[in-house]
Amino acid sequence: MPVGKPYWNPYRWVPVKNEPPELATPRYHHRFDGIRGFAWCSLEALTPLIIIGAMKSGSVSTDLHPLRSRRTGNYVIPGTSLKGMIRSLYELLANAAVPFPERNVEVDSNHELSRASDPSPGGPGAGGKREVSGPKKLDPAARLFGFLHAGMVFRGLVRFSDAHPLGTPREIGPFKVVVGQPRPEASFYPKDRNFRKFYHHHPWAKDRLREAPPEITQTRTVFPLAAGSQFRFRVDFENLLREELELLLYCLVLEPEVTVTLSPAALGPNFNQPVSFSGPMCHKLGGCKPQGAGSVRITIAELAIELDPSIRYRGQGSLSQGTGVKIYQNGELEKFLEECRRSALGRMPANILGPLRAMMIFSPDDPRKEIRYPNWQEFRSLSGKSLSLKPPL
Repeated sequence: MPVGKPYWNPYRWVPVKNEPPELATPRYHHRFDGIRGFAWCSLEALTPLIIIGAMKSGSVSTDLHPLRSRRTGNYVIPGTSLKGMIRSLYELLANAAVPFPERNVEVDSNHELSRASDPSPGGPGAGGKREVSGPKKLDPAARLFGFLHAGMVFRGLVRFSDAHPLGTPREIGPFKVVVGQPRPEASFYPKDRNFRKFYHHHPWAKDRLREAPPEITQTRTVFPLAAGSQFRFRVDFENLLREELELLLYCLVLEPEVTVTLSPAALGPNFNQPVSFSGPMCHKLGGCKPQGAGSVRITIAELAIELDPSIRYRGQGSLSQGTGVKIYQNGELEKFLEECRRSALGRMPANILGPLRAMMIFSPDDPRKEIRYPNWQEFRSLSGKSLSLKPPL
Protein backbone atom coordinates (compact mmCIF):
# COMPACT_ATOMS: atom_id res chain seq x y z
CA MET A 1 0.00 0.00 0.00
CA PRO A 2 1.19 3.62 -0.45
CA VAL A 3 3.49 5.35 1.99
CA GLY A 4 1.71 6.26 5.22
CA LYS A 5 -0.70 3.31 5.30
CA PRO A 6 -0.58 0.69 8.11
CA TYR A 7 -0.41 -2.39 5.86
CA TRP A 8 1.70 -3.65 2.97
CA ASN A 9 1.05 -4.64 -0.63
CA PRO A 10 2.08 -8.29 -1.18
CA TYR A 11 5.07 -7.15 -3.27
CA ARG A 12 7.93 -4.66 -3.16
CA TRP A 13 10.60 -3.43 -5.56
CA VAL A 14 14.28 -4.35 -5.53
CA PRO A 15 16.43 -2.07 -7.73
CA VAL A 16 18.62 -3.23 -10.58
CA LYS A 17 21.84 -1.70 -11.82
CA ASN A 18 21.23 1.40 -13.90
CA GLU A 19 23.43 0.16 -16.73
CA PRO A 20 23.14 -2.42 -19.52
CA PRO A 21 24.57 -5.95 -19.11
CA GLU A 22 28.15 -6.74 -20.00
CA LEU A 23 28.34 -9.13 -22.94
CA ALA A 24 30.97 -11.83 -23.41
CA THR A 25 31.59 -14.83 -25.65
CA PRO A 26 29.75 -17.91 -24.34
CA ARG A 27 31.54 -21.19 -23.75
CA TYR A 28 30.01 -23.72 -26.11
CA HIS A 29 29.58 -27.44 -25.54
CA HIS A 30 31.96 -28.83 -28.13
CA ARG A 31 34.95 -28.62 -25.78
CA PHE A 32 35.62 -28.60 -22.05
CA ASP A 33 36.50 -25.11 -20.88
CA GLY A 34 35.53 -24.73 -17.23
CA ILE A 35 34.10 -26.33 -14.08
CA ARG A 36 31.78 -29.31 -14.47
CA GLY A 37 29.72 -31.10 -11.83
CA PHE A 38 26.33 -31.48 -10.18
CA ALA A 39 24.50 -30.72 -6.94
CA TRP A 40 21.82 -32.81 -5.27
CA CYS A 41 19.36 -30.38 -3.70
CA SER A 42 16.46 -30.64 -1.28
CA LEU A 43 13.53 -28.26 -1.26
CA GLU A 44 11.23 -27.82 1.75
CA ALA A 45 7.95 -25.92 1.66
CA LEU A 46 7.80 -23.45 4.58
CA THR A 47 4.26 -22.30 3.75
CA PRO A 48 1.61 -24.00 1.59
CA LEU A 49 2.93 -24.76 -1.90
CA ILE A 50 1.04 -25.10 -5.16
CA ILE A 51 2.60 -25.72 -8.56
CA ILE A 52 -0.12 -25.51 -11.20
CA GLY A 53 0.12 -27.13 -14.62
CA ALA A 54 -1.26 -25.78 -17.88
CA MET A 55 -5.01 -25.19 -17.81
CA LYS A 56 -7.14 -26.98 -20.40
CA SER A 57 -8.62 -24.67 -23.00
CA GLY A 58 -12.21 -23.81 -22.14
CA SER A 59 -11.90 -25.16 -18.59
CA VAL A 60 -14.56 -23.76 -16.26
CA SER A 61 -13.46 -25.52 -13.08
CA THR A 62 -12.37 -23.19 -10.30
CA ASP A 63 -10.61 -25.93 -8.32
CA LEU A 64 -6.82 -26.08 -8.64
CA HIS A 65 -4.73 -28.96 -7.31
CA PRO A 66 -0.92 -29.31 -7.33
CA LEU A 67 0.72 -30.62 -10.49
CA ARG A 68 1.26 -34.38 -10.75
CA SER A 69 3.58 -36.31 -13.03
CA ARG A 70 1.77 -38.01 -15.91
CA ARG A 71 4.29 -40.84 -15.70
CA THR A 72 4.24 -41.60 -11.97
CA GLY A 73 1.09 -39.90 -10.73
CA ASN A 74 3.11 -38.31 -7.91
CA TYR A 75 3.38 -34.62 -7.20
CA VAL A 76 6.19 -32.98 -9.15
CA ILE A 77 7.89 -29.60 -9.49
CA PRO A 78 9.05 -29.18 -13.10
CA GLY A 79 12.71 -28.41 -13.59
CA THR A 80 11.65 -25.47 -15.75
CA SER A 81 9.93 -23.88 -12.74
CA LEU A 82 13.03 -24.30 -10.60
CA LYS A 83 15.30 -23.00 -13.35
CA GLY A 84 13.11 -19.96 -13.91
CA MET A 85 13.11 -19.10 -10.21
CA ILE A 86 16.90 -19.32 -9.93
CA ARG A 87 17.51 -17.60 -13.25
CA SER A 88 15.41 -14.55 -12.32
CA LEU A 89 17.51 -14.04 -9.19
CA TYR A 90 20.74 -14.60 -11.13
CA GLU A 91 19.60 -11.96 -13.64
CA LEU A 92 19.22 -9.42 -10.88
CA LEU A 93 22.54 -10.13 -9.16
CA ALA A 94 24.61 -10.51 -12.35
CA ASN A 95 22.95 -7.54 -14.07
CA ALA A 96 21.45 -9.45 -16.99
CA ALA A 97 18.59 -8.72 -19.37
CA VAL A 98 15.12 -10.16 -18.86
CA PRO A 99 14.40 -12.86 -21.49
CA PHE A 100 11.02 -11.49 -22.54
CA PRO A 101 10.04 -9.44 -25.62
CA GLU A 102 10.79 -5.72 -25.56
CA ARG A 103 7.09 -4.90 -25.34
CA ASN A 104 7.10 -6.16 -21.75
CA VAL A 105 6.53 -2.87 -19.95
CA GLU A 106 7.91 -4.17 -16.65
CA VAL A 107 11.48 -4.01 -18.01
CA ASP A 108 13.61 -0.88 -18.13
CA SER A 109 15.42 -0.01 -21.35
CA ASN A 110 18.79 -1.23 -20.02
CA HIS A 111 17.48 -4.76 -19.51
CA GLU A 112 15.23 -5.46 -22.47
CA LEU A 113 15.77 -8.66 -24.43
CA SER A 114 17.72 -6.78 -27.13
CA ARG A 115 20.43 -6.10 -24.52
CA ALA A 116 21.04 -9.83 -23.91
CA SER A 117 23.15 -10.50 -26.98
CA ASP A 118 25.31 -9.23 -29.78
CA PRO A 119 22.96 -9.75 -32.75
CA SER A 120 25.70 -11.04 -35.05
CA PRO A 121 25.98 -14.87 -35.21
CA GLY A 122 29.14 -16.36 -33.83
CA GLY A 123 29.47 -19.81 -32.27
CA PRO A 124 28.47 -23.32 -33.34
CA GLY A 125 24.95 -23.17 -31.89
CA ALA A 126 23.03 -25.11 -29.29
CA GLY A 127 24.73 -28.46 -29.63
CA GLY A 128 28.00 -27.79 -31.38
CA LYS A 129 26.35 -27.99 -34.82
CA ARG A 130 26.61 -25.40 -37.55
CA GLU A 131 23.04 -25.56 -38.85
CA VAL A 132 21.85 -23.25 -36.04
CA SER A 133 23.89 -20.14 -35.37
CA GLY A 134 24.77 -19.24 -31.83
CA PRO A 135 25.13 -15.63 -30.75
CA LYS A 136 28.56 -14.03 -30.76
CA LYS A 137 28.20 -12.54 -27.27
CA LEU A 138 25.69 -12.98 -24.46
CA ASP A 139 24.89 -11.44 -21.09
CA PRO A 140 25.76 -13.32 -17.85
CA ALA A 141 22.41 -15.08 -17.37
CA ALA A 142 22.06 -16.09 -21.03
CA ARG A 143 25.55 -17.59 -20.98
CA LEU A 144 24.59 -19.75 -18.01
CA PHE A 145 20.90 -20.57 -18.52
CA GLY A 146 20.52 -20.37 -22.29
CA PHE A 147 19.29 -18.06 -25.01
CA LEU A 148 16.69 -18.26 -27.79
CA HIS A 149 15.88 -15.22 -29.89
CA ALA A 150 15.88 -14.00 -33.49
CA GLY A 151 16.98 -17.36 -34.89
CA MET A 152 19.98 -17.68 -32.55
CA VAL A 153 20.20 -20.45 -29.98
CA PHE A 154 22.48 -21.22 -27.06
CA ARG A 155 21.62 -24.22 -24.91
CA GLY A 156 23.11 -22.93 -21.68
CA LEU A 157 25.44 -24.55 -19.19
CA VAL A 158 23.04 -25.40 -16.35
CA ARG A 159 20.30 -28.06 -16.28
CA PHE A 160 17.62 -28.62 -13.63
CA SER A 161 15.90 -31.97 -13.18
CA ASP A 162 12.28 -32.20 -12.07
CA ALA A 163 11.87 -32.25 -8.28
CA HIS A 164 10.27 -35.41 -6.93
CA PRO A 165 8.74 -35.77 -3.46
CA LEU A 166 10.46 -37.22 -0.43
CA GLY A 167 7.77 -39.03 1.49
CA THR A 168 4.09 -38.42 0.78
CA PRO A 169 3.07 -34.75 0.64
CA ARG A 170 -0.53 -34.01 1.56
CA GLU A 171 -2.95 -31.46 0.21
CA ILE A 172 -4.65 -28.99 2.51
CA GLY A 173 -7.55 -26.60 2.00
CA PRO A 174 -9.74 -25.72 0.27
CA PHE A 175 -8.81 -22.03 0.18
CA LYS A 176 -10.76 -19.54 -1.93
CA VAL A 177 -8.29 -16.99 -3.29
CA VAL A 178 -8.51 -13.95 -5.51
CA VAL A 179 -7.80 -14.52 -9.20
CA GLY A 180 -5.49 -11.90 -10.67
CA GLN A 181 -2.58 -11.11 -12.94
CA PRO A 182 0.24 -8.56 -12.56
CA ARG A 183 -0.83 -5.10 -13.71
CA PRO A 184 2.24 -3.11 -14.76
CA GLU A 185 0.03 -0.18 -15.69
CA ALA A 186 -1.04 0.21 -12.05
CA SER A 187 0.02 3.34 -10.15
CA PHE A 188 2.14 1.28 -7.76
CA TYR A 189 4.65 0.40 -10.51
CA PRO A 190 7.58 2.84 -10.79
CA LYS A 191 7.58 4.67 -14.09
CA ASP A 192 11.24 3.95 -14.90
CA ARG A 193 10.78 0.15 -14.48
CA ASN A 194 14.31 0.00 -13.06
CA PHE A 195 13.35 -2.70 -10.54
CA ARG A 196 12.36 -6.33 -10.02
CA LYS A 197 9.25 -7.47 -8.18
CA PHE A 198 9.57 -9.62 -5.03
CA TYR A 199 6.73 -10.96 -2.88
CA HIS A 200 6.68 -10.87 0.90
CA HIS A 201 6.93 -14.10 2.86
CA HIS A 202 4.13 -14.95 5.33
CA PRO A 203 6.09 -16.95 7.96
CA TRP A 204 3.28 -16.79 10.52
CA ALA A 205 0.78 -18.49 8.15
CA LYS A 206 2.23 -21.96 7.69
CA ASP A 207 -1.09 -23.80 7.53
CA ARG A 208 -3.32 -21.40 5.60
CA LEU A 209 -3.57 -18.85 2.81
CA ARG A 210 -5.14 -15.40 2.85
CA GLU A 211 -8.59 -16.00 1.41
CA ALA A 212 -10.65 -13.68 -0.78
CA PRO A 213 -12.95 -11.19 0.94
CA PRO A 214 -16.65 -12.18 0.72
CA GLU A 215 -17.47 -9.40 -1.76
CA ILE A 216 -14.92 -10.64 -4.32
CA THR A 217 -16.42 -12.88 -7.01
CA GLN A 218 -13.36 -13.55 -9.20
CA THR A 219 -11.89 -16.42 -7.21
CA ARG A 220 -10.52 -19.93 -7.50
CA THR A 221 -10.41 -22.69 -4.94
CA VAL A 222 -6.93 -24.12 -4.40
CA PHE A 223 -5.65 -27.21 -2.58
CA PRO A 224 -1.93 -26.57 -1.93
CA LEU A 225 0.56 -28.98 -0.45
CA ALA A 226 1.13 -28.55 3.25
CA ALA A 227 4.12 -26.76 4.71
CA GLY A 228 6.82 -29.33 5.45
CA SER A 229 6.46 -31.04 2.05
CA GLN A 230 9.91 -31.98 0.74
CA PHE A 231 11.28 -32.58 -2.74
CA ARG A 232 14.64 -33.57 -4.23
CA PHE A 233 16.19 -32.45 -7.50
CA ARG A 234 19.54 -32.26 -9.26
CA VAL A 235 21.37 -29.36 -10.89
CA ASP A 236 24.03 -30.21 -13.49
CA PHE A 237 26.53 -27.63 -14.71
CA GLU A 238 29.49 -27.56 -17.08
CA ASN A 239 32.07 -25.13 -18.43
CA LEU A 240 31.46 -22.62 -15.62
CA LEU A 241 33.92 -20.01 -14.47
CA ARG A 242 34.59 -20.00 -10.74
CA GLU A 243 32.65 -16.76 -10.20
CA GLU A 244 29.69 -18.19 -12.15
CA LEU A 245 29.63 -21.28 -9.95
CA GLU A 246 29.83 -19.12 -6.83
CA LEU A 247 26.86 -16.99 -7.86
CA LEU A 248 24.86 -20.04 -8.98
CA LEU A 249 25.37 -21.70 -5.58
CA TYR A 250 24.45 -18.45 -3.82
CA CYS A 251 21.22 -18.20 -5.83
CA LEU A 252 20.37 -21.79 -4.89
CA VAL A 253 20.94 -21.76 -1.12
CA LEU A 254 21.04 -18.00 -0.38
CA GLU A 255 22.15 -16.99 3.13
CA PRO A 256 21.35 -19.12 6.21
CA GLU A 257 21.11 -16.10 8.53
CA VAL A 258 20.78 -12.38 7.86
CA THR A 259 19.73 -9.46 10.02
CA VAL A 260 17.43 -6.84 8.52
CA THR A 261 16.69 -3.41 10.01
CA LEU A 262 13.55 -1.70 8.72
CA SER A 263 13.18 2.05 9.00
CA PRO A 264 9.97 3.74 10.22
CA ALA A 265 9.32 4.74 6.59
CA ALA A 266 9.37 1.06 5.59
CA LEU A 267 7.16 0.10 8.53
CA GLY A 268 4.39 2.68 8.27
CA PRO A 269 2.54 5.03 10.63
CA ASN A 270 2.31 2.57 13.54
CA PHE A 271 6.11 2.60 14.02
CA ASN A 272 8.35 5.45 15.11
CA GLN A 273 11.55 3.43 15.67
CA PRO A 274 13.55 1.05 13.44
CA VAL A 275 12.93 -2.67 13.94
CA SER A 276 15.60 -5.36 13.51
CA PHE A 277 15.04 -9.10 13.15
CA SER A 278 16.96 -12.13 11.85
CA GLY A 279 16.33 -15.27 9.84
CA PRO A 280 17.31 -17.20 6.70
CA MET A 281 16.73 -15.97 3.17
CA CYS A 282 14.23 -18.13 1.28
CA HIS A 283 12.71 -18.35 -2.18
CA LYS A 284 9.12 -17.93 -3.38
CA LEU A 285 7.90 -20.55 -5.86
CA GLY A 286 4.64 -21.45 -7.61
CA GLY A 287 1.20 -19.89 -7.42
CA CYS A 288 -0.70 -17.83 -4.84
CA LYS A 289 2.39 -15.88 -3.76
CA PRO A 290 0.34 -12.80 -2.77
CA GLN A 291 -1.79 -14.98 -0.50
CA GLY A 292 1.26 -16.39 1.33
CA ALA A 293 1.99 -19.57 -0.63
CA GLY A 294 5.30 -20.67 -2.07
CA SER A 295 7.92 -19.93 0.58
CA VAL A 296 10.57 -22.62 0.12
CA ARG A 297 14.07 -23.27 1.38
CA ILE A 298 16.69 -25.04 -0.74
CA THR A 299 19.65 -26.90 0.72
CA ILE A 300 22.43 -28.82 -1.02
CA ALA A 301 23.05 -32.34 0.27
CA GLU A 302 25.93 -33.21 -2.05
CA LEU A 303 28.10 -31.30 -4.49
CA ALA A 304 30.35 -33.02 -7.04
CA ILE A 305 33.02 -31.21 -9.06
CA GLU A 306 35.14 -32.88 -11.71
CA LEU A 307 38.86 -32.53 -10.98
CA ASP A 308 40.44 -33.61 -14.25
CA PRO A 309 38.41 -33.57 -17.49
CA SER A 310 41.06 -35.62 -19.28
CA ILE A 311 40.05 -38.65 -17.19
CA ARG A 312 36.58 -38.52 -18.70
CA TYR A 313 37.90 -38.06 -22.23
CA ARG A 314 40.19 -41.07 -21.79
CA GLY A 315 37.19 -43.14 -20.75
CA GLN A 316 38.61 -43.81 -17.28
CA GLY A 317 35.86 -42.22 -15.24
CA SER A 318 32.72 -40.09 -15.16
CA LEU A 319 30.68 -37.94 -12.84
CA SER A 320 28.21 -40.74 -12.31
CA GLN A 321 30.99 -43.15 -11.29
CA GLY A 322 32.68 -40.63 -9.02
CA THR A 323 36.10 -41.25 -10.58
CA GLY A 324 38.25 -38.13 -10.80
CA VAL A 325 35.54 -36.22 -8.93
CA LYS A 326 35.66 -34.23 -5.70
CA ILE A 327 32.57 -34.94 -3.57
CA TYR A 328 31.59 -32.31 -0.99
CA GLN A 329 29.34 -33.39 1.88
CA ASN A 330 28.53 -32.39 5.46
CA GLY A 331 31.06 -30.04 7.08
CA GLU A 332 33.33 -29.88 4.03
CA LEU A 333 30.34 -28.92 1.89
CA GLU A 334 29.26 -26.19 4.32
CA LYS A 335 32.79 -24.76 4.33
CA PHE A 336 32.92 -24.71 0.54
CA LEU A 337 29.47 -23.11 0.25
CA GLU A 338 30.45 -20.43 2.76
CA GLU A 339 33.61 -19.65 0.75
CA CYS A 340 31.54 -19.31 -2.42
CA ARG A 341 28.94 -17.21 -0.60
CA ARG A 342 31.50 -14.74 0.75
CA SER A 343 33.11 -14.39 -2.66
CA ALA A 344 29.77 -13.85 -4.42
CA LEU A 345 28.60 -11.33 -1.82
CA GLY A 346 31.78 -9.31 -2.35
CA ARG A 347 30.64 -8.58 -5.92
CA MET A 348 27.06 -7.52 -5.08
CA PRO A 349 26.11 -3.83 -4.84
CA ALA A 350 24.88 -2.84 -1.36
CA ASN A 351 21.92 -0.90 -2.77
CA ILE A 352 20.62 -4.16 -4.30
CA LEU A 353 21.64 -6.63 -1.59
CA GLY A 354 19.98 -4.70 1.27
CA PRO A 355 16.48 -4.57 -0.27
CA LEU A 356 16.87 -8.14 -1.51
CA ARG A 357 17.56 -9.40 2.00
CA ALA A 358 14.61 -7.38 3.29
CA MET A 359 12.30 -9.14 0.84
CA MET A 360 13.72 -12.69 1.03
CA ILE A 361 14.18 -12.96 4.80
CA PHE A 362 11.87 -15.55 6.39
CA SER A 363 11.40 -14.77 10.07
CA PRO A 364 8.46 -15.14 12.49
CA ASP A 365 9.69 -11.88 14.06
CA ASP A 366 9.04 -9.94 10.85
CA PRO A 367 6.72 -7.06 11.86
CA ARG A 368 5.18 -6.82 8.35
CA LYS A 369 2.18 -9.02 9.12
CA GLU A 370 -0.77 -7.15 7.58
CA ILE A 371 -0.02 -8.03 3.96
CA ARG A 372 -2.85 -7.58 1.47
CA TYR A 373 -3.99 -5.71 -1.60
CA PRO A 374 -6.11 -2.58 -1.21
CA ASN A 375 -9.80 -3.36 -1.24
CA TRP A 376 -12.13 -2.13 -3.97
CA GLN A 377 -13.12 1.05 -2.14
CA GLU A 378 -9.45 1.90 -1.56
CA PHE A 379 -8.59 1.29 -5.21
CA ARG A 380 -11.39 3.61 -6.29
CA SER A 381 -10.28 6.36 -3.90
CA LEU A 382 -6.72 6.09 -5.22
CA SER A 383 -7.67 6.05 -8.91
CA GLY A 384 -5.65 8.45 -11.03
CA LYS A 385 -3.23 9.35 -8.25
CA SER A 386 0.52 9.00 -8.43
CA LEU A 387 1.37 6.46 -5.75
CA SER A 388 4.39 4.70 -4.33
CA LEU A 389 4.89 1.72 -2.06
CA LYS A 390 6.80 1.88 1.19
CA PRO A 391 10.54 1.42 0.66
CA PRO A 392 11.79 -2.13 1.37
CA LEU A 393 14.24 -0.84 4.02
